[in-house]
Amino acid sequence: MDNNQIDDKNSKDTILIIEDDEAIIEILKIFFKENKFEVFTAFNGKQGLDLISRGDISLILCDIMMPVMDGYETLQNIRLLYNQLEMPIIMMTAKSKEEDIVKAFELGANDYITKAFNFRVLYSRVKTHLTLKNINDKFIKQNEQLKNLTTRLEKVLDTAINFVGFTQSLNYLNKKKLFDNIKKYLPVMFNAEYFSLFIYNKKQNQLELTIHNHKKWKTKEEEFIVKEEKGGLMWDTVKAKKMMRIANFSQSKYSKKKSENESKKKYSENTVCMPLIIDDDIIGILNLNNFQDENMTSEHFANIRMVTNHLAMALNNLLLHNRIEEQAIKDELTGLFNRRYLFTILNNCIEEAKRYENPLSILMFDIDFFKKINDTYGHDNGDITLKNTAQTIKQILRKSDILCRFGGEEFIAILTHTTASNAIAIAERIRAEISKNQIILTNNSEITITLSIGISSFTKTDNSESIIKRADDALYEAKKTGRNRCVFFDAL
Repeated sequence: MDNNQIDDKNSKDTILIIEDDEAIIEILKIFFKENKFEVFTAFNGKQGLDLISRGDISLILCDIMMPVMDGYETLQNIRLLYNQLEMPIIMMTAKSKEEDIVKAFELGANDYITKAFNFRVLYSRVKTHLTLKNINDKFIKQNEQLKNLTTRLEKVLDTAINFVGFTQSLNYLNKKKLFDNIKKYLPVMFNAEYFSLFIYNKKQNQLELTIHNHKKWKTKEEEFIVKEEKGGLMWDTVKAKKMMRIANFSQSKYSKKKSENESKKKYSENTVCMPLIIDDDIIGILNLNNFQDENMTSEHFANIRMVTNHLAMALNNLLLHNRIEEQAIKDELTGLFNRRYLFTILNNCIEEAKRYENPLSILMFDIDFFKKINDTYGHDNGDITLKNTAQTIKQILRKSDILCRFGGEEFIAILTHTTASNAIAIAERIRAEISKNQIILTNNSEITITLSIGISSFTKTDNSESIIKRADDALYEAKKTGRNRCVFFDAL
């Protein structure tokens, strides 16, 4: 089929590549076709817009520097037609400056990847954005079905209106706004005195409290965690993957209340525990407690099931969105903040230091003779060394300190509220601990490494570039004078 002839009946995910470099286009076409994608191409933004108007495109990879119409103008024009959920756009460019990245996101880009890119990373990001889009498409279809249903159920008009309002209120990727809407609508819709919403953390195998309206609960959401070993109603719901109902909770096997007086209190009577499920995977658990209606009807349960379906999709959308945002600011190998995000954090810290006259210092680390490690033991062991070093430094630093990967074997730590003398002490401790740390390689052999560390402290005339420059100069001096040492450069 001709690249420029889009078949609207095609059921495959379709990718439009807008790129003026024919070599890159050919490589990407081969890669994505091998991964079962339908691929269409355009050599500039104007051609790309024409293709979008003629067929069904699932996702767009767009260069910035192009003739006729560049990537920024193309992005603006597409966003007049489609929002970020309807049409994911990944900017794919050699431009790596912070202002270029910020501009792309401000104009509506879903993601930003610099050349030369890693194909596995690119594929992962494409699949993530397509997953989010597909979920949103399902969500829109269900909203349409809901609107049709509402017109047929005139006898329950009030309930239907609330339900529509609730589902529409879920269509947000902003955590605060989404949770505020959930907190507003849920008690009204089900006539329930209390509710609590838990997110299932699959990696940790635990339920984490996300939002609730229990006035007497003093525990912060992030501190309320339910482990599997504790069992209880929620974990029975997770295992069964179906709704659990307890008509009289205080008298059930799940209640821990012992005294007769306590059992007489209205404590979670008429309890319903609903699993939030996407593609047979548990997303979370919704608890509804103390229904004012004594008799739960089949209509109640039907409404609960519909709401939880929408709630599950909304939460999954939010989790996917957060994951994408995290990928944009985190280094894939070490899990630390990346160089791009470092400057955002450092600028904020500098502004705070200026405003409140707080001390601020930074440490710049470089692994000594790192190239020799790669050459001798291979890049896999080089990666192990980088991850081990990052983790060791992070364990020594305080919770308030921020560690970033600056590039290659270089790291930067931002030490807030830290004087030069304290920064030097912290640097020396890190240097000493790293030199003693045993790194286990793939062949189970062990190596030790050393660090050279440059230190600088904030002055009133500093910006992010100048304070990093002094730390870099100090690092150079440390390496020039023998390595495995710390050097502090004060501002002149």
